[in-house]
Amino acid sequence: MVTRRKKGWSFSAGERGLNKVRAFGHQQTGLLFLEFTECDAVTGVRGRRRVALGHRDTDAAKAAAETLAARLRSAAPATEPELTVGALFDSYEREVTPTKAKSTQGHDRRTLPMFLRHVGKARRVLSLDHRDWDSFIRERRAGRIVPVNPSPKKSPTKKPRPVRPVRDRIIEQNLQLVRAVFNWATRLRTPTGEPVLARNPFAGFELPREQGPNRPMLSPKDLVAMSKVADQVSPQFGLLLSTVHLTGHRIGAIS
Repeated sequence: MVTRRKKGWSFSAGERGLNKVRAFGHQQTGLLFLEFTECDAVTGVRGRRRVALGHRDTDAAKAAAETLAARLRSAAPATEPELTVGALFDSYEREVTPTKAKSTQGHDRRTLPMFLRHVGKARRVLSLDHRDWDSFIRERRAGRIVPVNPSPKKSPTKKPRPVRPVRDRIIEQNLQLVRAVFNWATRLRTPTGEPVLARNPFAGFELPREQGPNRPMLSPKDLVAMSKVADQVSPQFGLLLSTVHLTGHRIGAIS
């Protein structure tokens, strides 16, 4: 004979998919809980939450469920809010950044606040355009946009940091991250199946590229002249010149 497990007490308030709240009792302890779903402010993805009431009063649990259902209904937006840069970056740093290597996490936490200060936390993502892209490159290259130490040491005698130009390679890495965040948002879906971000506003924009370093070549005439006096420099210098000539490597890569 199969014995059916007795169900515990439960009560529901609100509408399914909108503001439903379920009050129920734990089968062993009889303590009461509320269970409901809330939407993430950025992604719109619904997540289940459970709150312990800490008592066994079913009437009080019913009242709590109805009160919470009413609050959830009034908090539900009539339309989907437009995604802001601040909300998106907060969500990315909370969900994606912790999964990266420590050094990469540091890059995320230095770069995203820099871009956020440049365009503004409340700026709508889809309002970004080429002017924002170009101005970030220009200001970052000039050294007017720099990472901020989250806990700087205060010193009354400390001089302000001098403005130093920033290499294009660093700016390229910064903007690659910003574009990656936007791409991540385009792959997320709201409860209705729509993308959280319809498009990447920076897609297709040209990244700044750092020119290769100038590496002058030694002419055959100069090589012969230097070989003649190599012994005056060092007994091994002649061998070093021959190795550089035959292999094509830079002298610093060999010595």
